[in-house]
Formats: sequence, structure tokens, C-alpha cells
Amino acid sequence: MLNAAAAMHDCRVEVSPRGEAGVNRNYPELVSRVERICHDNGIPTVVFDGDGPKASEDFAWICKTVRGAEGQSCYFNVVSTCPANVHQPTFDFEETALINSVKTFVLTVMDLLK
Repeated sequence: MLNAAAAMHDCRVEVSPRGEAGVNRNYPELVSRVERICHDNGIPTVVFDGDGPKASEDFAWICKTVRGAEGQSCYFNVVSTCPANVHQPTFDFEETALINSVKTFVLTVMDLLK
């Protein structure tokens, strides 16, 4: 795509990697816990089993930081209808997803503190 855009504007482009997101591994025990909590509380959630999303640099950074402190990470989506993908001008979601996200975090923390 970059080469085509450069050719279209009669210029050249050089591409070289500058960083990487790394692998986003969810901890199986935490995945099971979050799935159980959401199921038990009627929260519609999709938990990524194994690897997290392949295109989330912020999640990859958070995972690396959490693992560095000997912690566990788990990427999940609180299900909401949305007319567009993330980072699109028409991206919008149902506000209940925010409430369910907070519930998921709070209930997970409470379960971990038992």
C-alpha cells in the first residue's frame, strides 16, 4: 500500500521495522475465572482463549508489564453491537458495554481477593 501511494505521488518510500507488539498470551487460569464470573453474572463477554488479539499494541505492552511483575493477564471483549470496527469514524457501541466492563473488572478483582 505504501509503495502504491508513493508511486501515485511520484516519490519513493523506504519501510523498516521499528518495533513489535509481541505475543499476547492470556493465562488459562484467569481466562477460566473471567469466563465463569461473566457466565454466573449474565455478562455477555468473549474471552480470548490462548492468544489475545493480534493487533493490540497497548494490550501487548500491558501484558509484558504485568508479566514482568509476575502477574497474569487476560484480554476480553464485553459484547456490544457496533456499526464499525475500532478506529473507524463510525465506531460507536452500546453504553451498556461500559457498565458490563466495569462489572467484569470489579467482580474479577473481588473473586481474586477471596
